[in-house]
Amino acid sequence: MMQETFSDLEHLSEKEIEELIERYYNQERIKDLLKVYRLNIASGQLIRLFPPRVSDNICPYCNENMVKRFASRSYNNYDNGDVICEACKHIHDSFGCRCHHCRNAERERVIKEREEKHQAIKVILDKMNERRISSEELTLEEKIYLGALFRVGLSEDLSIINPVNSFYIPLAPTDNYSTEILENLSSRNIIGISPESDVDAFDEVDFASNSFTYTTHGIKRTLLIDVNEGDKKSFFESLMNPTYELLPEDAYDLWLKIALNECLEYFYYSVRNVFGAEYNAGNKTLSVFTEMLKNLSVSQVFCLIYRATNTALRFQVERGVYRKYAVNTIIGNAQNFAERALNNNWSTTKYSRPRECPQSALSKFFFDRVIKIGDDGFNMPPMRPSSPLDELNDQMPNF
Repeated sequence: MMQETFSDLEHLSEKEIEELIERYYNQERIKDLLKVYRLNIASGQLIRLFPPRVSDNICPYCNENMVKRFASRSYNNYDNGDVICEACKHIHDSFGCRCHHCRNAERERVIKEREEKHQAIKVILDKMNERRISSEELTLEEKIYLGALFRVGLSEDLSIINPVNSFYIPLAPTDNYSTEILENLSSRNIIGISPESDVDAFDEVDFASNSFTYTTHGIKRTLLIDVNEGDKKSFFESLMNPTYELLPEDAYDLWLKIALNECLEYFYYSVRNVFGAEYNAGNKTLSVFTEMLKNLSVSQVFCLIYRATNTALRFQVERGVYRKYAVNTIIGNAQNFAERALNNNWSTTKYSRPRECPQSALSKFFFDRVIKIGDDGFNMPPMRPSSPLDELNDQMPNF
């Protein structure tokens, strides 16, 4: 039965050890057993002293007999102990074995599964990316989106657009707007998913239906526009450094969309920073900000959001209302402040971008390179086609 005794049991004969084990599993008090068998150890260490028994199981890695350890008597069965290889510490019939052999086997299994997953995804993507578009079919808005995307995410060899979540600045002011841009470009077969994307960015790969789900901001993209290899560099440069002339009022819709999302970005940040809550803007919020941007700049709207958020916080503290109720008053507060400011021609300094809301790649590209007004895109209201630049500057309220 015995293989060898541990050092603390060396003063006991084999018969005494067997007797000790039997009395242990007969639920005798451990303190009494330690005293009878002259063991100067803690009670919890006794089970560890019982010498393991040789098992009929052979270690699959060392090809030697494994041994069976005694289980704690709380299992009501001493035969429930692990069967282990004393050489490599492999545990027989255990999904949780952490011996180096099992760790290596698990590592190889994961690598194989990832490779199979990658190959399956590649087959699907090769088929999906066959659909392409010519450069002549690009709209102006699509060219602007691509220019911003290339500037912040294009690889050095011009072959890959890196994942949006790896950009040093956000693609667009809000995640929803970034997702919208990517989905629009994808639906038009302007960009596709690159087979070089990290396998972990894909989920629920269905080999039967050749489909999968993926993390929108976590995958690499590839350009699907038909461009001759020799013209590729000049094509990318033409998008990243546009030479076309575009008046601000001719780009009003895109300007308004960028401005609206910058207001949403700062609004979300304010709610999260002051109240520790998340907020999903509905149609009312979008309508209020859109109306404000007819006369106010993003900078001025930031100022109103700041004031409205502080007012809501005081309302919560002084009135003891629920956080959600206080947050829901911010938009109404901002709207009231805007109307009063415009009606009374109030004057106030303009607000700056907080570092937590950096200017996005799209905003910077659009204002600096496309309509070429720089910071005026933040400090002026979006210019409607009916309002020339010089007249708009004269009409802007200073409040």
